[in-house]
Amino acid sequence: MRDTFRGNFGTATVSDSKRAVPAPPGRYVVTDMESACKTGDNERVRTGASTPAGPYTPPLVRGSGMSPQSTAAPPLVDLDLISWPYQIDPTAVAARICFTGAPLGKERARYTKRGHVYTPGRTKEYEEALSTLFMDATNRAGPDADSCFVLRCLFFRPNRQRIDCDNLMKAVSDAATGVVWKDDSQVVEIAGRVVLSHPEPRAEALIYRTDDPSPREKCAACGVTIISFPARPRRYCSVACSNASKRMTLTCPQCKLNFTLAKAAAERSIRRNGRTFCSLSCSVKNARAVRDGHKSRKLFRCGRCGNQVSRPEYKLCRPCFLETKSDPNSIRWSRAKPA
Repeated sequence: MRDTFRGNFGTATVSDSKRAVPAPPGRYVVTDMESACKTGDNERVRTGASTPAGPYTPPLVRGSGMSPQSTAAPPLVDLDLISWPYQIDPTAVAARICFTGAPLGKERARYTKRGHVYTPGRTKEYEEALSTLFMDATNRAGPDADSCFVLRCLFFRPNRQRIDCDNLMKAVSDAATGVVWKDDSQVVEIAGRVVLSHPEPRAEALIYRTDDPSPREKCAACGVTIISFPARPRRYCSVACSNASKRMTLTCPQCKLNFTLAKAAAERSIRRNGRTFCSLSCSVKNARAVRDGHKSRKLFRCGRCGNQVSRPEYKLCRPCFLETKSDPNSIRWSRAKPA
């Protein structure tokens, strides 16, 4: 690792060994500008001239804990994605990969002369390599379309080139789309960190499932939690629950068994007949029972032959009544006036 210290008049480079390095000849390097400001040497502050070219000792870097005479290399970043930035349950991990090599960021889309959009080849190959690692980590189980995920990444770069962390995260997220999750909108939390000038360049990624803290609705049929959107409101979790909500459970009056029937058909049958049956056979059996019940009820009989009459005030049936009209010994003829 090489650090460059820039001043108003020159530049000096210091290696990891912190050895004194001569500045370029004929130039000046500002080494103690802060002390000049504190002592009030305005001339030195204005001109920037402090020390002629010669052996250079790097100043103390604030917050580094290293003095200019220290020869020990800075400690490498040792982070565990399970515990960084906070501890998680290892059983919730969906995939964990480690890509060996310099991490790459998501490059912007390119356009051809005819207006076609395409992804640069280097980015495409990098995402395909990450997708292969994700497939192996998930045993090619396929994308999960229902769960919510958290993405954690550590990027170790081989140099000190400035790069956006969000572009590095975007490349990993696009590589996991269609492999771990169905759509990257299922990612509810991301955490990433970039480490520069690392001797072992690589990219580590950890994906684990988590609960969605946002409020959800419940299925009107079975009570299962569902996700509903204002543009596409949902009341049921599946087509089966939607169909079940349009049916009603009834009890057959003939066989006493429960059965389901469409609400519209059941209401129409009840409105017309007062009841409904589970099948045609039960309906026929009930009709026969009703007919037999009418036969066995108390009937009105003729007082002469015993046949059925329609009203209780009728003492004779129709045939018997006509016979009495033709009988000369009947009451009818006795009351008849002589001609």
